[in-house]
Amino acid sequence: MTETATQPIVVEMDGRHRRRAANRDAVIQAVIELFEEGTAAPTVAEVADRAGISQRSVFRYFDDVDALMRAAIDEKFKEATPIGMLPAILPSTVVERVELLVDTRAELFEFLGATARMVRARQFDAPLIAETLARGRELLRRQVRFLFSAELDGEPDGVLAALDLLLSFESWDLLREDQGLDVAAARGVLTTGAVRLLGAG
Repeated sequence: MTETATQPIVVEMDGRHRRRAANRDAVIQAVIELFEEGTAAPTVAEVADRAGISQRSVFRYFDDVDALMRAAIDEKFKEATPIGMLPAILPSTVVERVELLVDTRAELFEFLGATARMVRARQFDAPLIAETLARGRELLRRQVRFLFSAELDGEPDGVLAALDLLLSFESWDLLREDQGLDVAAARGVLTTGAVRLLGAG
């Protein structure tokens, strides 16, 4: 008798949780889509309309707009994580390692695109977003330090700083958006610069 009585309640709760999770995901995806369409600071009305829910419903899933923006950024960065990873077995030569890193960064930065621009635009008025950006930058810096540890050993810290700057999203965005280079040309610029910084060309 107990099983019969509780079963409808369990089914109802499972359905409610699924709907809640689906709506929350829809809100996050709506924000990401708006970022990618060039809307740096989507309004709650825009997000709700894109997600197909009411504005009031948005705040059932997020405490405030900053929490919503952070969730969307975290989701996009989570999707980007596999793209930015290096293989377990690395090339032996400096030039090959530079080419590998530049190709990886090019794919990563093209994927992040508008979301990365929005993060940088809002870092000064949103502490949580600034924290996410700082964490991402440190991960990329450590990747450079690891990949070229032998070449950087004994070199002044300025060489690592210059490599970090050259291989940053900001450099990539400058080449692609400001200078209008295509992906292949931008990769070439970064590869040449990194090889020379490392004294391999």
